[in-house]
Parts: sequence; C-alpha cells; structure tokens
Amino acid sequence: MSSSKRTRKGRGTSRKRFKVADIYKRYFSTGATVYGLAIAVIFILPSYVVFERNLNNLTFFYPYLYPAIVALNLGLAATLKKFRVMAAILTLALAIAFFQVPLRDYIDNQAAPSSPVTRSLQVVTYNWLQTNKNYEGFQQWLIAQQPDIVVIEEVPAVFWKNYPALSTLYPYTNDSKDSNDLAILSRYPIENIEWVPIADRKILSTKINIHGKSITVVAVHPQTILDDHIWERRNTYLAAVAPVVGTDATDTIVLGDFNTSPWNPVYKSLLEDANLHAEPRLLPPLTRILFKKDGIEFGAPIDHIIVSENMTISACRTGDAFGSDHLPLICTVGN
Repeated sequence: MSSSKRTRKGRGTSRKRFKVADIYKRYFSTGATVYGLAIAVIFILPSYVVFERNLNNLTFFYPYLYPAIVALNLGLAATLKKFRVMAAILTLALAIAFFQVPLRDYIDNQAAPSSPVTRSLQVVTYNWLQTNKNYEGFQQWLIAQQPDIVVIEEVPAVFWKNYPALSTLYPYTNDSKDSNDLAILSRYPIENIEWVPIADRKILSTKINIHGKSITVVAVHPQTILDDHIWERRNTYLAAVAPVVGTDATDTIVLGDFNTSPWNPVYKSLLEDANLHAEPRLLPPLTRILFKKDGIEFGAPIDHIIVSENMTISACRTGDAFGSDHLPLICTVGN
C-alpha cells in the first residue's frame, strides 16, 4: 500500500515538473533568460542595492537608458515570440524602479501640511566650479530671480573678493571667507553655523531666522566619483547627512551638489532616513551638463533641493551655466 502511494506521488511530482518545464519551453528561451538576468543585474538592481561603483553610476543616466531598454524590449517582443513574456516582466520592473522615486515624492509633497515658517521661499543651489570667472553673469541672474537663500559649492577664495557686489542683496553669509568649498548667502539673519567634518569634506548646517521663526538649511557637497575609494567616501558622506538633519526634522531644506542621481540607493536611503522629499517630477532637472551642441543637452540630475515632510517643494528649474559645468537649480519651498 505504502509503495503504491509513493509511486503515485512520484508520478504526480513528475507531471508537475513537466508542466513547469513545458511552460518555460513555450514562453521562454535560454536567450530570453540570459537577457533578462543581464538587464536585471545591470539596470534594475543598482537602483536598489549598493554593490559596484560602475553599475551604481549607471543610475546617472537612467533618463536615457530606461526608455532605450523599453524600446529594445518592445523590439524583441515584436520579433521573437519567446522574448515576449520576459520583455513584459522587464518593462514592468523597469517602470517600478523608475517611477517609484517621483511617486514617493508626490505622496510626500501632497501630505505636507501648511508650514507657518516659510511662504514661497526661493532657494538656489549652484556648483560654481573653482575656475569659473563669470561673476557678473551669475550676479545678474540672482538679481533677476531674487532667491531668498543661495548655496554655492566649489567656492574659491577669490569669490569673496567679488561678494561686496552681492552684499546688498544678501547681507548674511557664513562667517568664513576662505576657500571652504561651501557658501551660503541669505536675505535673512543666519543664527547659527555648524561645520560637520566628514573625512576631508564638510557638511554645512545653519539656522536662518525668517520673520521671527527658524528654519534649518543644510548644504552638502560630497566628492565627484573618480575611483572606488572616492565612491565609498561619497556614500559615507551622504549616509552622514541624515544624522545631521535628524529623523524628526521640520522646516528643513537640504541642498547642494550630491554627486548622485535620484535613483541611487544611497540617495533614496537619505530621503527615507531623514523623512525628506524632492519635487515630484518624472524627469528631474539635468544640472550636470556633459555635452551640449545645437541646443541638445546630455547630462545628469545630480544637484538637488530636498525638504522635510512638513514642507512642499515646487517649480524647480535651472538657469544658465555661467561658466560652470553645472546649472544653477532654483526651487520654491514652503506653501
């Protein structure tokens, strides 16, 4: 009796395995499987896991790569029958990886209550570039845009020699006028300035008094990724931002050249850990321009302005380069 049951059970398992194998043979192929694994490891996994510099750096170019891969999937599905299911799975996975970032920002932006501290503050972040000499161009842009708070990265010591031209518009700034890499210019009184050292870089944390109420403005600038060692230091730097901000921060703005894209898991962890969000957009502003010709720009979204959960952020846009390899990013925060 027991032998017969084992025999029937074994046959049932064989039939089940046969059905699974039959489904695989019908809808997939070895080529489709290898293709799917390659796309998953190279283009999907890096948006969730920090594991290899070059693969994680591909997130800089997701606005270009994702549409290209979706187009490739559609082409394969149209011409190769056994690629159709895999193409559908990959397209769905790519869509989730790409759109989860703006979806989260949208939800957080909609949930933000009215902030009593700030109303339509205009804030700017701009990587100056150490060799940039176009002070007048940037000054005229600031006069035209009238932002309330400006954070500048890669500030050379010579920048402060030209600061008097801006001092009427921005009478408050950080107290050190040497080449500190980070500078903050404000229309409103700066109550407190704290430099937080992270390896050979610093995070600049300030309190600004706006009509009797205080907001926190945190300026960041990790290193440009040139090798694995610097990549690790970039990740360490960004991981240190959340403790500076705090998990229950309110009326907080974090901005600067992050040297990372919105799809990088290090950036996403920062937003999660510190309860921050950016403006919800399908395509963030491209701020680091790598190539420009005949009106066509190729770049990456690596400069960001993000705010605490009780604030909204909108109307983000870029200006001209003014001699830098970055574009200034300006956003409206508050309500």
